[in-house]
Amino acid sequence: MLTLQHGAFGRDGLLDNLKLLVSMHPDIEYKSQREIVDIIISFFFDDTKLAQNPEGLIGVMLYNMEEVQILKKLLERFSVLMSTFDLDNKIPYLSSPEWTNVLTTANEALKEFMKNDAHPVE
Repeated sequence: MLTLQHGAFGRDGLLDNLKLLVSMHPDIEYKSQREIVDIIISFFFDDTKLAQNPEGLIGVMLYNMEEVQILKKLLERFSVLMSTFDLDNKIPYLSSPEWTNVLTTANEALKEFMKNDAHPVE
């Protein structure tokens, strides 16, 4: 059985960021929304190598290629969102189809990752 890296920049951080993302509610004040999105984007694109080399994190943060594929899909959705909207402006990206795609994919990813945590693959 694989023993993955845990902690804020390991598997725990990955799951925490996905949970935070899927639990975002549109009624949260804009400043809080923006702070949450900043934290999540920083985690995936800056703080870890998830965006640059997810395959290289199998056995470190990810269990298998299925997790890599769903993560790549999520990162692609985030990239589309970031290229479509200036996230620093109060443009209502949280009501956009691009944001809905991010949330849908994040939910799929969280389910897959939690399933694998409940029944780790070798």
